Amino acid sequence: MKQVAPAPAAALPDMALLPLKLAPPAARSEALLRPDLQALLAEVRLLPATLVVAPAGYGKSTLLTQWADELQRTGASVAWLSLDAADQAPSLLLAYLVRAFQRHLPAVGEESWRILHSAADLERDWPVVAGALLSELQSALVAPTFLIIDDFHLIADGPITTALLGYLLRAAPPALHIVVASRRPVDVTPLPRMRADGDLVELEAGDLTLTRVEASELIARAGVTLSDPELDLLLERTEGWVLSVQLAARALARQAPAQRRAYLETFDSSQRSLFDYLASEVLADLPADLLDFLSRAALADQLDAPLLAEALGRPDADALLGRTLQLGLPISPVDAGEGQPQSYRFHPLWSRVLRERASLLFGGPELAGLHLR
Repeated sequence: MKQVAPAPAAALPDMALLPLKLAPPAARSEALLRPDLQALLAEVRLLPATLVVAPAGYGKSTLLTQWADELQRTGASVAWLSLDAADQAPSLLLAYLVRAFQRHLPAVGEESWRILHSAADLERDWPVVAGALLSELQSALVAPTFLIIDDFHLIADGPITTALLGYLLRAAPPALHIVVASRRPVDVTPLPRMRADGDLVELEAGDLTLTRVEASELIARAGVTLSDPELDLLLERTEGWVLSVQLAARALARQAPAQRRAYLETFDSSQRSLFDYLASEVLADLPADLLDFLSRAALADQLDAPLLAEALGRPDADALLGRTLQLGLPISPVDAGEGQPQSYRFHPLWSRVLRERASLLFGGPELAGLHLR
C-alpha cells in the first residue's frame, strides 16, 4: 500500500488523524459468511450508492468488512472511513475524507488539503474543500473505487455532515461507489431521486436478520446442537438479531444439553451481556427526555401515538415516536386496521431492556399506575 506524505507540521496543529480509522478492520475468520449478502456485491459494484441501515448488533460493520475484503481481493480500491462522534467537526471530517482517498491515490487531494489548512471558517467554506477534492477525483478516477463510510449515525447531526454527503453523491465520478452504514435512516437530498431512478442499493434490519440456516450454522460453530423446536424458540425470542444469537450461542455452549430448553424459555431475562451492551452503546446516547418516554412506552406490548398521549399524558407522543424512528431504534410498524393510527412494537429484547430501565427509574406505585392506565 502506498504511504501518504505527512501533513505539514504547521497545519491544523490540534488535529491528529488516527490511521486505523482509514483502513477496514481485518475480516474475522470466525465471522459468518452470508452468501445472499455477499451476492449483493454485484449490485453494489454497479450502482453509485449503497445504504446499510439497521440498529446496533445487526452485523453492519462485519458485512462492510467482508465486502471490503472481497472488493480488494478482486482488485478494486477501497477508501475506508470509520467515524466517531468527534468527527462531526468540519476540519476532522474533511481531513479524514481527503486522507481516505489519498491512501490509494496519493496525488489526489493536494489542493483540497491546502485549502483545508488555510480556510478561515470550514463550516462556511467546506464546499471549496469538497469541490477541489471532487474535481481531482473526477479527473483521476478511472478504475472502480469504493468509499465505505461506517458508523455514519455518529456524525449525522454535525454542522456539515448531510450537506457534504449530499455533495459527494451528486458530484461523484462514475467510477466512485459510495457505501454508507448507519444505525439511523440517512436523510440526504439526492437519495429520494436516486431511489426513484433505481440507482441505490438499500439494506435494512429485515435484510440483515439471520435465516434459520444461518442461525443454525452460528450455533453449530459454538459446538452446540439444538433440536428443531429449540432452534424455533431461539429464533422466536431473537427474531434473527445477529448479536443476540451470537451471545446465545456462547451461553448455550456453557449449558448442559438438558438445560438448553429451559435457558431458551427464559432467554429474554437471562441475556445480561446483551442488556449491558445496549445500555452502554445505545441507551447512554439517548436524550434524557426520550429515554424517559421510551421506558414508559415499552410497558405496552403494542403502541401508537394516541394511546401514549392518553396513557402517559404526553400530547407530544407523535413527535417523540417520530424521533424514535429517526434514531433507528428497533421499533417496527404493525399492520393496523383501516382508519386506525399506525401501531408499533419494540423488538422483544429491546422491550425487556427498556422495562428494566423503567423499574430503575420509576417507583413501584408509579409503575403499577402506568400498567393500569
